Amino acid sequence: SMTGDDDDNDGVLNRADSCPQTPMGAKVNKLGCWVLKGVHFATNSAELTGNSTRILDNVVSVLRRNPGVQIEVQGHTDSRGSAEHNMDLSDRRAHAVMHYLVQNGASANNLSAKGYGEESPIATNDSAAGRATNRRVELSVK
Repeated sequence: SMTGDDDDNDGVLNRADSCPQTPMGAKVNKLGCWVLKGVHFATNSAELTGNSTRILDNVVSVLRRNPGVQIEVQGHTDSRGSAEHNMDLSDRRAHAVMHYLVQNGASANNLSAKGYGEESPIATNDSAAGRATNRRVELSVK
């Protein structure tokens, strides 16, 4: 195929796209993955804060326009705190997001949630900015 291909039309070329099946309308990061930028939680809590609900309402509309897409809601933390604590926290956060999406019209049959704790960083944990990048909710197409 041509080097300029972008099969999922997310603006990230296939060769650089770590998540090549994101649905139309998904807002992706530079890796082409559907990271929910702006979804935040209270410290050490699964309580959604700030603009989170507005962003999640947009996710609901994307999911409703792509009814066949199966999504795993993935919670990720930075490396501070124990690995066990981070696994539990990330799992509770992923489930909180999934619950919100379902409550607001996404199909429960198309969603699952799982915490990955600190196991899958996408940035360094040695700086505040890197840790902030690693604390994320990512929607992975199954």
